[in-house]
Amino acid sequence: MPTDENLISRGCWLPSACNICLLASETTLHLFFECPLALKIWSWFAYLLNTSIQFNIFSEVWKSCGNNWSPQCSVVIKSCVMNIFSTIWYFRNQGRFQNKQINWRIAINSFVMFYCEGHD
Repeated sequence: MPTDENLISRGCWLPSACNICLLASETTLHLFFECPLALKIWSWFAYLLNTSIQFNIFSEVWKSCGNNWSPQCSVVIKSCVMNIFSTIWYFRNQGRFQNKQINWRIAINSFVMFYCEGHD
């Protein structure tokens, strides 16, 4: 993903700020796991699964998706996780390119609508 962190590591020097919270530099870890928006989404998802989720690297996400779930549930959970990443990235881009600040409830509603009304 072309986060500021990855762009800087490739020689594109730019000032870095998370476009969602404006509280930290935009790293992959911050954007997807530490940003207040991401924390709220992951907490909500953990509540739905009646489990705790403590991710700090992407490989931990995939391990957690397969633990103690039937194969069918695991597929659904992995799909949800992918959509969470996509939702966070979408709202990051809304902040960066449209100058829109997103409330975490709007992000969760967007996520729910994706599954309830078909894939927009």
